[in-house]
Amino acid sequence: MKRIICFLLASLVTLFLFAKEIPLKVTETEWGFEVSNLDQKGKIICKDSLIFKSDSIRNYIILRKKGDTVNLEKLAELIAIEEMTYKDRTAQTIYVYTVENGNIIPARYNYNSNTGETNGTYGQMNNYESFMIVPYNSKIKSYKAFSERNDFYFIANETESEKQLLKTLVEKKKIEIENKKAIEEKKDLLKQIIAHKDTYKNDSFAYQMNSSGSLTIACYLGESKDVLEIPNEIEGIPVNVIFSMQSLTDAKFKTVVIPKNIVEIREDAFVNLGIENVVFEKGSEIQAIDQNAFRYNNITELNIPRKELTIYFDAFSDNNIKKVTVYKDWQFVYRKRAGYFYINDSETAFIRSDSLEEVVFEEGCIAVYPAMFSYCKNLKKVSLPSTMRKFGQNGFAGCESLSELVFAGIPIAEVEDYNTFAAQTEKYIKENGNQTSDNIMAPFAAAVAAKYGRETDPTSAIGCFRNCPIPLKTKRILLQMGLPNDAF
Repeated sequence: MKRIICFLLASLVTLFLFAKEIPLKVTETEWGFEVSNLDQKGKIICKDSLIFKSDSIRNYIILRKKGDTVNLEKLAELIAIEEMTYKDRTAQTIYVYTVENGNIIPARYNYNSNTGETNGTYGQMNNYESFMIVPYNSKIKSYKAFSERNDFYFIANETESEKQLLKTLVEKKKIEIENKKAIEEKKDLLKQIIAHKDTYKNDSFAYQMNSSGSLTIACYLGESKDVLEIPNEIEGIPVNVIFSMQSLTDAKFKTVVIPKNIVEIREDAFVNLGIENVVFEKGSEIQAIDQNAFRYNNITELNIPRKELTIYFDAFSDNNIKKVTVYKDWQFVYRKRAGYFYINDSETAFIRSDSLEEVVFEEGCIAVYPAMFSYCKNLKKVSLPSTMRKFGQNGFAGCESLSELVFAGIPIAEVEDYNTFAAQTEKYIKENGNQTSDNIMAPFAAAVAAKYGRETDPTSAIGCFRNCPIPLKTKRILLQMGLPNDAF
């Protein structure tokens, strides 16, 4: 009898335990959350179905078995393709994937809140050890994960903080995908140009006559070489525009010599050609370097002529340049969204590079352009001139190593207080004759736009030093000089 009673009690306890909520271990990661599906003894808790609820727009769930690792590069590429394909979609969508031999494979169950097609489950558990929850393009505030009757639940709500690691990787993958697509489209265009009746050719170049009576080089016809010397003239006619140096043979170069007659280098002209050094001939007449012109190369030094020149966004991004000096003669053109001017820090840049460590603006420069050096993660030092007055939105956003700011030759972090700093700055200005003392410490006043319409002003300084490790004393002096609080 005692045995029967003990057995019944044990059965009741067992039933109670299995009916009870069993919390699962949730670990916050740099890309979202990871939920363990194992108990303390390493046994699977949930084997049936996955229930997921969230306020975020798009969510990616990766079911992982023991020993499977998720390659973030592949995950970023998968999300990038999805985001680019459905960039205008606003419905809440949940994507479920499994990991098999390192590959991320779509599972059977996707959920769309517009249709409500859930069938009570988003994915079979089938002995998965853990689940990566990637609430991409959303903001997470709170979460709850629990097991009940072999079902797994995950609930997430919105907040102000976002995960950056995966988001940054996704943005890079988008650029790579777009760049690859652009190169293929460029090749198709080159074929058309080469076949056009108005195109002339020699052993090295295809070229056309432009409206000014000079020549535009359309593409390169030769093989790879260490030094590419672009001609100043062909058949006695001057060359003044470079449309492209891409080739159908994927030729590469280490050094490119730009002749002095060239006045314009067009969009994507030298993208991804392996270039380490660009040489502009003495007396260069260059007037414009278009967007992405030298992007995705191995250039180590920026040797652009010190003259009146217009440089478009991302002209030198993704190279190995460690130090940049910005001259007052240069003008910059940045991209903006139609009808709304808030600068997206993934849309514009003068140079974006993981190699960049120092930026110096020469005396006479008055503005940091929108997103000019955003997400240069190893940028440590920026020197600003006494003439600097305007700060573009997201100018240095995401420069996670930027802690040293110099103004008018004075390291701000080494100054005790604002009054001392103001006196030292005024002395510097008088000694260098850059402007009258009447203007001193109107510094950065131009960075603070009118009370209304700040988001539509590209020089409102919003987010200029966002996510930068600016020292507290430095930040205090910058605020006293006129930078708005939301610059940080």
